[in-house]
Amino acid sequence: MMLDTIGIFILIGVLQTRGASEPATQCPHWCKCEASGVLCEEGGIPQMEPEIKTFNLNNATPPIPELSPTITKHLQHMVSVDFNAAGLTTIQPEALRVMEHLEELSLTNNNITVIYNNTFVYCPSLVDLNLDNNNIQIIQEGSFTSLHQLQKLSLAHNSLIAIPTSLPPYLEFLSVHHNLLPEAPQLNLHYLTNLNLCYNLITHINPKQILLKNLKNLCLGGSKFIINSRLFTHEQFPILESLHLKGTSQEFLDIPDRALRNIQNMSTISLTTLELDYCSIASLTAFEHMSTLHALRMTNVILISTRMFAPIFKLPLITVLDFSGSPGLAQSFLESPPTRILNSLKILRMRGCHITSLPQSLQKHKLPNITHLDISFNPLKCTCDLSWIPDHVREGNLVLENEEYTICANPEHLRNITLLTTTLCPISRTLSTIPNPELTVSTQNITPTSFLNTTYANIQTTSTVQVFPEWSTESSGEASKTNTPHPDSALNRPIMWFSVEKILGIFGAIAVSIIVAYFLVTLLKNLQNHYRTRNFNVCNAHYNSQQQLTLHAI
Repeated sequence: MMLDTIGIFILIGVLQTRGASEPATQCPHWCKCEASGVLCEEGGIPQMEPEIKTFNLNNATPPIPELSPTITKHLQHMVSVDFNAAGLTTIQPEALRVMEHLEELSLTNNNITVIYNNTFVYCPSLVDLNLDNNNIQIIQEGSFTSLHQLQKLSLAHNSLIAIPTSLPPYLEFLSVHHNLLPEAPQLNLHYLTNLNLCYNLITHINPKQILLKNLKNLCLGGSKFIINSRLFTHEQFPILESLHLKGTSQEFLDIPDRALRNIQNMSTISLTTLELDYCSIASLTAFEHMSTLHALRMTNVILISTRMFAPIFKLPLITVLDFSGSPGLAQSFLESPPTRILNSLKILRMRGCHITSLPQSLQKHKLPNITHLDISFNPLKCTCDLSWIPDHVREGNLVLENEEYTICANPEHLRNITLLTTTLCPISRTLSTIPNPELTVSTQNITPTSFLNTTYANIQTTSTVQVFPEWSTESSGEASKTNTPHPDSALNRPIMWFSVEKILGIFGAIAVSIIVAYFLVTLLKNLQNHYRTRNFNVCNAHYNSQQQLTLHAI
């Protein structure tokens, strides 16, 4: 009995030792393995431990034309799977059946052409499905009816001419932009909050086609789209927060005044973000009262207003303003009366707006709290008006976006030099801030001769005053201090408070002034005496009848 017990303990020890000596699954060299996920680049699918819940495959080598159970047999424990640019053209339903716990599936940048009605029949737990950037032309009716838990569906950048009418009831996010839809789908989804129909062949939308009372984010527009003003009302979208209207570079989207007024009304209730891209508008009066707006992006917008006065931008809560590619709007904003200071504005972008200058006075009166600025691709005139921008960047109070494209156009000696690497107004900035006690001259008990000698001696013996500050150039997020001299050599001369030539010139001017004054006084006296000699005054006339009358001239 004793021997049997000892034998059992020995057997258990051997088994434990053998189990401990077995190597764990090694991570292939083409993959990056972490505790909860595996990312593979240009390789196949390795065998993974059950604890791994996330798998990403980018650029499969060799390509995987068909997603089959043979491919997914090692993914049965996965919760999130991403096949990006894997070469997929078809999907076998049985391949997804293996992954019964799957919640997120992304099959982007492949060449899938058809989604069959049984493709996702074995994915009842799927929450997020991304099929962007394929060549999907047909989605059979009923393809998504089994996805009762689906909340996010993305079908952007495909070749769809229609989408199924029966969509998952709990869908919250639907994106079908950049497709070939000729008309808007009939949508009556109670939980839908995000809808993107931009860049299709849709020409118009009837308000009755989209019954989405809980919608918060909406994108509409395209090359042929015509805006229906009745679509943008508070009754149609009572809690809409973000509205994006987009045209194209060939066909600008015209926004009627009535639609702008309706949008203005929405911006006083719920709308916080408005984005217009490649649009044309008739006036800016609608932007004078948008009390709830936080972000206003009007890029590549044409202003066809005939009004001569600049509008007043009353945007009390605005934090982001973007006029990139819209010179008329940017000019109207810069010239608008600063009656309402935009204290909340943090980000201002005016890329490609033909701006030449942005004086600090405008920044102080309109944009006192700005932290991000983009004035790239503008013909900047790099003078003292722009010197506040490098100063604020150097002090850490401002981020200049696209600084490598923020380049001087004038003056000639600064052409094609980035704004942050130029030295603007170096003398005026440094004389008031750099003390030099060696050039202090006492005026007590000094005669003119000793004063000249002392000054001349000090000029010869004191060191040259450096008047150019260290200029910080931001590169790769770090400030490298470089002292960039001004290209004008006259500005690089050392500053001397006193010079012999200046002092002698002052004394000479005083002496000449005294001589000229003495000469003028003498001349006036001589002229006065000359005229007196030519005047005869008759006086002391004596008359006696017995004497001849005599006149004495004095």
